[in-house]
Amino acid sequence: MFFETIPHGIGIAVAVTAGLASFPLVFHEPSVSWFNERFVTAEVPSAEEIQTFLEVGSWSWNWMEPPLGQISFFILCLQFAR
Repeated sequence: MFFETIPHGIGIAVAVTAGLASFPLVFHEPSVSWFNERFVTAEVPSAEEIQTFLEVGSWSWNWMEPPLGQISFFILCLQFAR
């Protein structure tokens, strides 16, 4: 029975990891800057505009919302299909 449950366990691990990774990729300034520098290359606001984690989230949400929204909709469709 162990081998039959491996795909289920992998799916849970990936979902939890992705969910936990989404928090620093939206609100943690060093993580957001790293991601922006390597993948997004959006304009970085001035230091006064990203002093708090909410301001960082406002900046990063410009590029994080489309993939998070699309993934959420895809998961919703999969749940509906099930």
